[in-house]
Amino acid sequence: MDDQVKEATEMGITAMQLSEHDEVDITSGRCKLLFGSPESWLLNKKWRDMLGSDVFQANVIGIVVDEVHLTYKWVG
Repeated sequence: MDDQVKEATEMGITAMQLSEHDEVDITSGRCKLLFGSPESWLLNKKWRDMLGSDVFQANVIGIVVDEVHLTYKWVG
Protein backbone atom coordinates (compact mmCIF):
# COMPACT_ATOMS: atom_id res chain seq x y z
CA MET A 1 0.00 0.00 0.00
CA ASP A 2 2.91 2.34 0.66
CA ASP A 3 3.84 2.30 -3.02
CA GLN A 4 0.25 2.95 -4.06
CA VAL A 5 -0.07 5.91 -1.69
CA LYS A 6 3.22 7.30 -2.97
CA GLU A 7 2.17 6.90 -6.60
CA ALA A 8 -1.19 8.56 -6.02
CA THR A 9 0.52 11.43 -4.21
CA GLU A 10 2.94 11.87 -7.12
CA MET A 11 -0.10 12.17 -9.41
CA GLY A 12 -1.46 15.00 -7.27
CA ILE A 13 -4.04 12.93 -5.37
CA THR A 14 -4.00 13.27 -1.60
CA ALA A 15 -3.76 9.64 -0.47
CA MET A 16 -3.36 8.13 2.98
CA GLN A 17 -3.25 4.71 4.60
CA LEU A 18 -5.14 3.64 7.71
CA SER A 19 -2.79 3.04 10.63
CA GLU A 20 0.10 4.73 8.82
CA HIS A 21 -1.07 8.34 8.64
CA ASP A 22 -2.22 10.73 11.32
CA GLU A 23 -5.69 9.76 12.45
CA VAL A 24 -6.75 13.41 12.61
CA ASP A 25 -5.81 13.92 8.95
CA ILE A 26 -7.86 10.89 7.96
CA THR A 27 -10.97 11.55 10.05
CA SER A 28 -11.05 15.25 9.12
CA GLY A 29 -11.34 14.39 5.43
CA ARG A 30 -7.94 15.76 4.40
CA CYS A 31 -7.42 12.98 1.90
CA LYS A 32 -9.16 12.03 -1.32
CA LEU A 33 -8.07 8.39 -1.55
CA LEU A 34 -7.82 6.13 1.47
CA PHE A 35 -6.13 2.72 1.62
CA GLY A 36 -6.66 0.04 4.23
CA SER A 37 -6.72 -3.69 4.84
CA PRO A 38 -9.99 -5.57 5.30
CA GLU A 39 -9.17 -5.98 8.99
CA SER A 40 -8.70 -2.24 9.39
CA TRP A 41 -12.04 -1.42 7.80
CA LEU A 42 -14.13 -4.17 9.37
CA LEU A 43 -12.64 -4.86 12.77
CA ASN A 44 -12.13 -1.28 13.94
CA LYS A 45 -15.33 0.52 14.92
CA LYS A 46 -13.67 3.91 14.52
CA TRP A 47 -13.02 3.32 10.80
CA ARG A 48 -16.43 1.72 10.22
CA ASP A 49 -18.12 4.75 11.80
CA MET A 50 -15.98 7.10 9.73
CA LEU A 51 -17.28 5.56 6.50
CA GLY A 52 -20.75 6.90 7.31
CA SER A 53 -19.66 10.32 8.53
CA ASP A 54 -20.66 13.47 6.63
CA VAL A 55 -17.04 14.72 6.54
CA PHE A 56 -15.79 11.47 5.04
CA GLN A 57 -18.54 11.26 2.44
CA ALA A 58 -18.08 14.89 1.41
CA ASN A 59 -14.31 14.70 0.95
CA VAL A 60 -13.08 11.20 0.13
CA ILE A 61 -13.56 10.12 -3.46
CA GLY A 62 -12.42 6.53 -3.07
CA ILE A 63 -11.32 3.80 -0.73
CA VAL A 64 -9.02 0.92 -1.58
CA VAL A 65 -9.30 -2.35 0.31
CA ASP A 66 -5.96 -4.09 -0.07
CA GLU A 67 -5.64 -7.86 0.31
CA VAL A 68 -9.43 -8.27 0.10
CA HIS A 69 -8.90 -11.78 -1.29
CA LEU A 70 -8.05 -12.87 2.25
CA THR A 71 -11.52 -11.98 3.55
CA TYR A 72 -12.97 -15.36 2.56
CA LYS A 73 -10.88 -16.95 5.31
CA TRP A 74 -12.95 -15.11 7.93
CA VAL A 75 -16.17 -16.87 6.98
CA GLY A 76 -16.50 -19.91 9.09
